[in-house]
Amino acid sequence: MKFKNLFFIVLLFSSFISCKSQKAKSDSVLRNLTNQISVETGCPVNRIVLESQYRSDDGKMNETYAFDVCGKRMVYKRIGSVYLNSDDMGKLFNR
Repeated sequence: MKFKNLFFIVLLFSSFISCKSQKAKSDSVLRNLTNQISVETGCPVNRIVLESQYRSDDGKMNETYAFDVCGKRMVYKRIGSVYLNSDDMGKLFNR
């Protein structure tokens, strides 16, 4: 009986740690992306607001973020390890 309780506690603790690390990763991504947007647009970080985000669970790094950047809506999509503004993606692929 004690072994089952110990197993349950270890399982619960490991799932908590896993969720906590995912949140830390997500916060880090948003912070880095917000800083990138600030540099690209010249808008102060405190005036960049996340409006919505979409992340698929298929493991293919399909992430889309919509921001209010100094009153202008901007959408960023992840391509590999790079986040591109949706306007820049059109320029990149329509050469």
